[in-house]
Amino acid sequence: METAKRLTQEQIRGFREDGYLVGKGLFTPEEVRALADDFMQMHAEGPIPGCFEPASPESADGDILKLYPRMMHPHRVNDLALRYLLDDRLE
Repeated sequence: METAKRLTQEQIRGFREDGYLVGKGLFTPEEVRALADDFMQMHAEGPIPGCFEPASPESADGDILKLYPRMMHPHRVNDLALRYLLDDRLE
């Protein structure tokens, strides 16, 4: 399976208008798996103040978003996240 090398002008315009972009095929399945595994490892190692602070299972009241909260600025604490943030394919 061949992946896209760069974002198209239409994708960039859509991102600027909508505030998000789904870049199917932009990264290989192996790259996506490596990033997901890395984030799961960060989660397993515990909270990172200013980045994410998950609740304990006992205090989450069954709310999955409390167990896996959104990470803020992971590129500030994780080299792999920074590498993908700066990846040429996102220019």
